[in-house]
Amino acid sequence: MPSRIIVFLASAVSILGFILLISLAGGCSSTAKKIDHQPTEQDQVFTYEPMPEIMEDVWDPLTDLTEEVATDLAGDPGKPPEDLLVPKDTPPIKKDEGVSPPPEFTDTPDIPSHPEATDTKEAIDAPDIIDIPVVTDTKEVTPPPQDDYTIFFINVGQGDSMLIKTNQGHYVLIDAGPPDKDNTLNAFLTAKGVTDLATIILSHPHQDHYGELPDVLDAFPAASFRYANYPSKNVTYQAVLDAVDAKGIPRIVTKEGTVFNLDNLSFTFLHPPLSGFVSSADGENDNSLTVKVCNVSLLCFLAGGDLEADGIDALLANHSTAIDVELLKVHHHGSLPGTTQSLLDATTPSAAFILVGPNGYGHPSPSTLQLLKSNGITTYRTDTAGSIGVYITSSTYAIDTSLPY
Repeated sequence: MPSRIIVFLASAVSILGFILLISLAGGCSSTAKKIDHQPTEQDQVFTYEPMPEIMEDVWDPLTDLTEEVATDLAGDPGKPPEDLLVPKDTPPIKKDEGVSPPPEFTDTPDIPSHPEATDTKEAIDAPDIIDIPVVTDTKEVTPPPQDDYTIFFINVGQGDSMLIKTNQGHYVLIDAGPPDKDNTLNAFLTAKGVTDLATIILSHPHQDHYGELPDVLDAFPAASFRYANYPSKNVTYQAVLDAVDAKGIPRIVTKEGTVFNLDNLSFTFLHPPLSGFVSSADGENDNSLTVKVCNVSLLCFLAGGDLEADGIDALLANHSTAIDVELLKVHHHGSLPGTTQSLLDATTPSAAFILVGPNGYGHPSPSTLQLLKSNGITTYRTDTAGSIGVYITSSTYAIDTSLPY
């Protein structure tokens, strides 16, 4: 009995050992199968590969992005923002070079200069600029703080001379009276503080209008000389033009349509006609350079040298609605043909000024004086009042007849 038990136990141990060996063999076979398993598309494989050495030219996946792709990416939070996109033609990054944004993507992009651009965005979004011709000789849109000017009708005897002072203290001389051994005109200009002249305007080539110009040119530098250049063989007139040239003063031929500005004043020339000089028995008078002077407030003054009937008719034919003024320099020292009802109807002045001295011509004509009076125009004369000052403030004026000269 004991020996049978021993044999049974030995057999059992052998069977168990055989089973154990089979189990171990199966486990080893299963482990080997897992090691030999290849990953499928459904498996996630994390493989580490070392970073390759930087090549001379490194491909940037954003380099090939076109402008359309950049537009498609805009606004998608899962894609690169626009300011990270690199233009397609950007050169590749070189080895050992610092990376910097291209010039057109800097914080302050270079915008082409534009006179209207004060802000980058506004400059880019600004509408097209319309090419409008620039007019340099026009009045300002709004009056300056002091829209003042002064006109002096200077007592030079039988002749014309007027001095205009702008609100900035610049001076314009219109005509220079007859020759005068006492240099009355220079004395007056000096007394008024004149040191130089912005321009000299000569109405026409008669000596009672240019006689003192040589002395004026010697004492007061002038920036320019304006005249109609009516043909004249007068020797003394040619001498005056020579004196202008000798001083290096530009001679500016001026006719209808010429406009220039000086400070707060506009000088608009209305006569002689641009089409040609007026044909007249007294062409020098009837082609007198005629100028309308206005401040920004449009208180205006008209001076027309020695215009008479033919010249006045031509002036009105071209400018009958453009010569309305407050102040009128009476033409030709108050001669009968120098003032007509049609002229007064077109100009409608409230005050008129006659530059005249002792003469044998009957100036001013009693008919002219009566015509002015019947139109309600207050008239001032240098032969009775002496030099006259008119002080304009914007749209009002005051007249001073107590000047010492």
